[in-house]
Amino acid sequence: MHENLAIVPTKLLVLEAARLERKLLLGTSTAIETELYCLIQVELGGRLAREMVLDPRD
Repeated sequence: MHENLAIVPTKLLVLEAARLERKLLLGTSTAIETELYCLIQVELGGRLAREMVLDPRD
């Protein structure tokens, strides 16, 4: 999943982020899982930002 998060559907990223977040909160996540969680959040944030961009022609 690390290779290219851009091709993973949003729904799957949200589910994976939720799973990893639970592990983070319980203190059972590994360094790799923590890094993946951060990368997923960055990808999801980028997708959300692209959706919120206003088209000046509207």
